Amino acid sequence: MVRRFGDHARDLDPEHRRDGAGLAVLAAAVVAAGVSWWHLGTPVGRILTNFVRGTFGLGAWTLPILLTLLAWRLLRHPDKNAHTGRMVIGWTTLIVGSLGIVHIAMGSPTLASGAKAMQSSGGLIGLAISWPLVKLISTWATVPLLALLTGFGVLVITGTPLHRVPERFREIAFLLRHGRLEEIEDAPSDDVSGSGLPGNPGLGRRRNAGAIEGGDHDQPYDTPLLGGLVPRGSAGRGS
Repeated sequence: MVRRFGDHARDLDPEHRRDGAGLAVLAAAVVAAGVSWWHLGTPVGRILTNFVRGTFGLGAWTLPILLTLLAWRLLRHPDKNAHTGRMVIGWTTLIVGSLGIVHIAMGSPTLASGAKAMQSSGGLIGLAISWPLVKLISTWATVPLLALLTGFGVLVITGTPLHRVPERFREIAFLLRHGRLEEIEDAPSDDVSGSGLPGNPGLGRRRNAGAIEGGDHDQPYDTPLLGGLVPRGSAGRGS
């Protein structure tokens, strides 16, 4: 909207545009904290409070935190902004799934139950995602489906394929035992087998996965010569 006022504003530096977006999200986080954590006494504040708490229910208290993290990402890590779309999808599925579960856990109130009941449950989002499923396939089948949706959101946010979940848990357990990953990677290792860090079954595997392909290191032995085996590709060379 600001760039519509003149040609000079359209020539705004891309870094300033990025900073403006980050600061706008940070301002939204401040307003969200006011309506979610405190009571704003102004007429506009009461309208925003009813809207946010009625929409997100018990999840409204997390909204300022999520907006603050988004602002930090925009301001501090501009090189990762290309993944913002993935983060939006991940956080959306996580919030929708978790609010649906919360709404069912709080008794599945409806709009007829009143605003207080909606604010003390999953809000309009939780009602919108859980009520149709409960009516179609029952509560006992809806909760696992919403749990799968929530888990999918976590996988998207962390960028973890499903088949690598066990490896992620091993990495987390290893980091909890030995400290930060950066410090471990920079430290010398006594492991000479190429399996990664000592004591960790999978943390360094991806770093050394292409070691053989990178050069003539440990190649398979398959050419018979003088009653033994020689490295592949060495047969025919001058002795």
